[in-house]
Amino acid sequence: MVRSGQVYKKYGKVNKMQNKLLKISEVKENVEFYPRMRYDWQTGYQYAMAMKSGAVFPLIEVVFINNNYYLVDGKHRLEAYKLNKENYIQATINNKIKTFEELYIRAIQTNIIHGKQLTTQEKVRIALKLKDFKIDVGEISK
Repeated sequence: MVRSGQVYKKYGKVNKMQNKLLKISEVKENVEFYPRMRYDWQTGYQYAMAMKSGAVFPLIEVVFINNNYYLVDGKHRLEAYKLNKENYIQATINNKIKTFEELYIRAIQTNIIHGKQLTTQEKVRIALKLKDFKIDVGEISK
């Protein structure tokens, strides 16, 4: 169990990161451990058009668990690359995360601070899942 004040330190400021060019098809999503309930096509489309116009977006963040790359942050950016018919995406690999629970906590942290706002339904779902993990909801936003 993660104790008070440890959540951000443990999963947030990651020193062990590397960038890597990945095939988009290599990036998997584990919907059980991702805070977003669904993809907002309008946001994805807006991102795709902005990318075509030369806008630069942050890299998506992935982790390597069980011999697969799993998305931590950047669902709408990933979908925008797909809309633009891209086959490869530059990603930041978070080597500090080793479990799906840690992936979920990190995904919550990143989705709280940027991108499309989480819906009320998503926030409720997150709170219930964190309760299952025995983690204080207030600790995630620190």
